[in-house]
Amino acid sequence: MAFTFPVLVVDSHPDSATSLADYLGLRGFDARPAVTAADALARVVGWHPAAAVIHLRLSGLDGCTLARLLAERCPRPPVLVATTGLDTADARARAAAAGFAHFLVKPIDPGELADVLTGYATGGA
Repeated sequence: MAFTFPVLVVDSHPDSATSLADYLGLRGFDARPAVTAADALARVVGWHPAAAVIHLRLSGLDGCTLARLLAERCPRPPVLVATTGLDTADARARAAAAGFAHFLVKPIDPGELADVLTGYATGGA
């Protein structure tokens, strides 16, 4: 099933960003990878993701700061999904304060992520 549901995937590890975007593409999403916050912000010029999957520990700007900038720059703020290897109460609180709707701990289950995004794409979330 193909969706007209664009998803930005941001991870400082290029293989992680690309492989997750490729997987989501196979599941029918218009998924595009980015490896830095600057790369992600450049991606949203003329293309507006409905969701953004963001690793919280990016080099340069962190994922929470990027989430706030995306919300400001996109015509409709994207649904935000945090990914991280650090599952602490503080990390969850910072992510929630930055507007993340979901918090996934690495290694994430790509099928679970696709199911979450499908819920939004089909209006069921």
